[in-house]
Amino acid sequence: MNEGRKINIFWTGGLDSTFRVVELSQCQCTIQPYYIILGKRKSLQYEINAIKTISRILRKDKRTKAELLDPIIVDEEEIPRDNNIFDSWLRLMRGASWQYYVLAKYVNQHHLEMEMSFRFSPNGSVARVIGETLLKPHSDPNYNVLVIDKALANQDTMTIFGNSCFPKSLYHKNKREEIDILRNEGYGKVVKHVWFCFDPMWGYPCGHCFPCCSFEKEGVKLPRIGKMVYAINSYFKKKKNGRIIKLNYDYTIREMSDVFIANAKDPETGEVKKVFRLNETGVIILEALQAGAGIEDIARRLTDGFDVDYETAKSEASAFISKLNL
Repeated sequence: MNEGRKINIFWTGGLDSTFRVVELSQCQCTIQPYYIILGKRKSLQYEINAIKTISRILRKDKRTKAELLDPIIVDEEEIPRDNNIFDSWLRLMRGASWQYYVLAKYVNQHHLEMEMSFRFSPNGSVARVIGETLLKPHSDPNYNVLVIDKALANQDTMTIFGNSCFPKSLYHKNKREEIDILRNEGYGKVVKHVWFCFDPMWGYPCGHCFPCCSFEKEGVKLPRIGKMVYAINSYFKKKKNGRIIKLNYDYTIREMSDVFIANAKDPETGEVKKVFRLNETGVIILEALQAGAGIEDIARRLTDGFDVDYETAKSEASAFISKLNL
């Protein structure tokens, strides 16, 4: 399977995409990883280091038949905006999961067929949109992936996921199963260097972000030290996070064809100090702040409306508020 093919794959250094890269490494194919920098989150360098380390391990492994190329690393800011793709993403994903807009822009603009190491989860944002009913086997019977069925999908689905391939071998596995398979096949060193946490604490997984919670829910135990550090950090931030947050500027929001725009004005002079581009999540946060909501209430609103856990929502809201206040 996959013999002689060049396979493009989004690789984050996390478990799902790493599982697929290991699987492909055993085939006579060429693997071209892509890593898209989405913002400047704390896990960025951890993820890139994981990709580089695991690549070295696989290249030295005698079972590796594939040519594993160096990752192509692209900052989302380098990808030109696309109004049509943005509108499709907004209608399809309802403002959630910004990464799929960025990924769709990249593959469409570069005319790439790209693997996404996606596992079917009924509660996931992608599964709610495409599920299994819109998927069919690839036209090449030797390429063991699923693709969107053009005859069944609407145009928005095709715009966002029409160039995506979903590995069959990964689709119904949980994280515990993936780790067990890798270890049983002798890839314990690879498992050791997988990185998934969005909010690392002193080099350890925090135990509270969405990926960490997913690991624990699926039977993978995480180091306790990350949870301990997180608890200490949260204790000292508790009063700050609970109070009403005062904005330094007056904001007006307007909706354009592909995005929401917010003007930050000096409350005394009315001078526009900065212009912000907002997605739907940003609009919710800003409007909640203007209504006098605190960070805890904002995090609960995001948790209710989007596919994100409470601690991640609170962290993202805090970072966004810091940006608003310049």
